[in-house]
Amino acid sequence: MFGREKEMDLGQLSARSGRPDPVPGTGVADAPRGPYEPGRLALGIFTLLVLAAGALMFVRVEDDAVHDPVKRAQRGEISTTDAASLTRPANMRRMLRAVDGKLGEGGFIDSLRVDPTSANVIVVQPDGRRQTLSVNVAFDVSSSDAGTGEGEGLQPSSIDATAPQKIIRAAQRRFDLQPRNFDYMVISRRLSESSPPPSWSAFWTLPLKDNDVAAAADGTDVRPLGTPDAASRARTKAAAEQAERSRREAEARAACLRKADTADEIQRCVQ
Repeated sequence: MFGREKEMDLGQLSARSGRPDPVPGTGVADAPRGPYEPGRLALGIFTLLVLAAGALMFVRVEDDAVHDPVKRAQRGEISTTDAASLTRPANMRRMLRAVDGKLGEGGFIDSLRVDPTSANVIVVQPDGRRQTLSVNVAFDVSSSDAGTGEGEGLQPSSIDATAPQKIIRAAQRRFDLQPRNFDYMVISRRLSESSPPPSWSAFWTLPLKDNDVAAAADGTDVRPLGTPDAASRARTKAAAEQAERSRREAEARAACLRKADTADEIQRCVQ
């Protein structure tokens, strides 16, 4: 009797607590069901990983778009003052090496045009094929045929990679041509023994007048385009000085002859 009352008390306690009765035959109540479900957790982790991977890919794509030199060049973000500009010595050297890699032994450069974002190089291959090599800011090289050529020209290793930067700085210092307005510059080979040596011609978009200069192949002797180079100026100066000496000598001789009274004095005047 006492045992039955005890069973009833336990049943009432179970009902009051809201917990299920023990499983028959086990004496153990069902485990409570909580929010934790292994399948749902795995799905959540997988979703987070996918989102994280997508975000990382987006960041990388965005970073490439911001820093990729070719895309920056397409957006007009690279000027001669930019670290990626081909006019900078390190980039100029790398560009010339890329050209050299496409030039056969015995070939030469006919002319080279360079701006901050590209270089167009006319080369003549050893077999006489004339080509245009185009180099971008990523130093990728493409080529197209441009007829035939002959003669001798420049070697990539002979072009002074520091010259463009020297010219741009000297043009700013001497003529107030601003680097941000720099357009392009060109160097061509010497056509014959009697023609001038290779030299640079450089151009700016602003100002609209007096916006170009010439310079020696090593970047020195920066001067207005169309004016004589240093060698020509030196020859002109030497000729002028010689002419002045001759004029003075002639005047002195004439004065001496006017004073001469004897044959010996005349002889001394003309010696």
